[in-house]
Formats: sequence, structure tokens, C-alpha cells
Amino acid sequence: MSKRDERGRVSVFEQLAKQAPNIGQMSMSDSLAAYTGGATAVAPTPDGGVQIGDFTLTAVGLRGGESASFEDWMNVGGVLHRMESGMQFNIGDWFNLGEWRWGDKYRSAAMETGYKEKTLREYSYVCRAVDLSIRMDKLSFGHHQAVAALDPDAQRYWLNYAVEHSLSVSKLRSAMQAETDKVTPDWWADWFMPKLDGLAARARKATQVEREAAAAELRRLADELEGRR
Repeated sequence: MSKRDERGRVSVFEQLAKQAPNIGQMSMSDSLAAYTGGATAVAPTPDGGVQIGDFTLTAVGLRGGESASFEDWMNVGGVLHRMESGMQFNIGDWFNLGEWRWGDKYRSAAMETGYKEKTLREYSYVCRAVDLSIRMDKLSFGHHQAVAALDPDAQRYWLNYAVEHSLSVSKLRSAMQAETDKVTPDWWADWFMPKLDGLAARARKATQVEREAAAAELRRLADELEGRR
């Protein structure tokens, strides 16, 4: 077996363990069992898979289940859902940790694991942009990807909005775009330009000192509008 194949076989348990709640405060098996509320035993298998009741998760598929109860089957589905929804965050955080710890070495090492560079960079960007404290487990990685370019307060607002209104990723993007389209044109034409016209009319009657003071204030406001202050 090649080293890459060997990594693939042990990765199922390792990936699940990284997402398990309270890891480090209890044994690994107990922490993994928290996925099912302790109702179904969870443990690593000798070949690197994960035993969940009558089922075995491996790197290439699911084994067993012939004698499983309905509850065991449901518990496995819950584990699989958690693995799927959290894996992109775990990969992104893992990649960013490598950059922080080992600098340039991390990039070539990451490639050896079999991930595409474009994929790693996208996961990395979202995980850097959206802090762990802001992420919501009720939403997909795609929802967080949609808000990654925003500031933290706006990220919280839109993620909460998506949860409250049960929005898909595409509907969240549409809502964000609609808000952007709504604000700019009317605000500029109906409020800001008349203000400038009024200031210009007053400036023509002002002294040189007053005009210079007004110009300085306008420069300050321009910096504020562009986010430089």
C-alpha cells in the first residue's frame, strides 16, 4: 500500500475526531460518541475506519448495517451530515495552521495530501475571513463563502438573516445584492448631490479663509466615506 493510500485509510477516523465536540476534555472514543448522544458506540477500527454501532465508515464507503436498528441508521446519518458540513472548514483551518507554523513548507506538503491548490486556497480564504466565533453550524460552507468579503458585523447580520429566513446560498446572495442595489443610486442623487450644490453656492459668497476651511472639511468627509478614517 502506498503512503497516500495509507493516509486515506486512516483519514476517516482522524477527520471525524477533529470535528468531535469537547475533544481533549474526554477520551477520543467518548468525544466521538457525543455525536450520537452516547446512544451508539463509536470507536476506531484497526484499518483506520470508524465503527458506529453496526456500521463501519471507511475511506471508500460504508460497510455493515445488516443488523442495525432504525435508530442506529439515523445516528450514522447524523454523523455523516456533520462530517460533510464541517469538513471544508476543517480543511481551511488546517491549511492556515500550516502557513502560520511552517511558512513556505506548508504549500508543497498540502499538495502531497492530494488536495488541489485552488480548492485549498478558497477554503483557506473563507476560514481566514470568517472567524470561528462567527460561523454557524446551521449553515453550509457556501453561506459563509458568500459573506466572506464583508466586515465581521455584516457577516453576523447576513448569516443570522439566512438562518432566520431559511435561505439557500443563492437566495442569500440575491438578498445581499438587492440590499446593495437599493442603497447607492438614490442616496447619491437625492441627498448627497443637493448637499454639495448648496455648499458650492455658499462657498462662492465666502471669504478665502472660509472656503479653505470648507475644502478641508470636504476632504475629511471624503476620507470618511472611503473608509480611510
